[in-house]
Amino acid sequence: MSENERWYVLHINPEPWAVGPLDLLRRGGKLAPTMGRNQQVHMYQQAVAGELAVKYGALPGAPLAPCYELDFWFWRNTERGNYADATNLQKATEDALQGILIDNDRDVVRAQSWVAAQGPAVAGAVAFRVRWGVARSGRDVCMGLADEILDQVASNPTVTQVSDNSWPPRT
Repeated sequence: MSENERWYVLHINPEPWAVGPLDLLRRGGKLAPTMGRNQQVHMYQQAVAGELAVKYGALPGAPLAPCYELDFWFWRNTERGNYADATNLQKATEDALQGILIDNDRDVVRAQSWVAAQGPAVAGAVAFRVRWGVARSGRDVCMGLADEILDQVASNPTVTQVSDNSWPPRT
């Protein structure tokens, strides 16, 4: 283990990120959509913060220095819920670390997650590794990419915008 790396194990059942309740509010005479906080995700994130404080002394406002690499392993008990995908388990947990171990999730340069096990007989747990102060750009970030892929990326210096990514799509 390097000096810029820490491991954590939390004995809590991971919850996937999910949309909060949707509603419409009237603003300036017009209806505007709003999204509230998902209470199940919020309670999970509070549990992550509490476990980190009790087991590891991790306190809000004392994050590690950017840039971050995160690796997650999830064991999820499904007795009261559905099976979840790795992406949403990662997102809910990554958001819970913000302001405690990581400053802001936009400073995460790499993240990976694995669902180790899910089922009604699985004991819930989350294991994860945080690395900080890692390279944000340059050749180190592209380690593992084949040279021919890097050559393809470098060979197209102009950006071709297919869509302006606005909603609703313009026709």
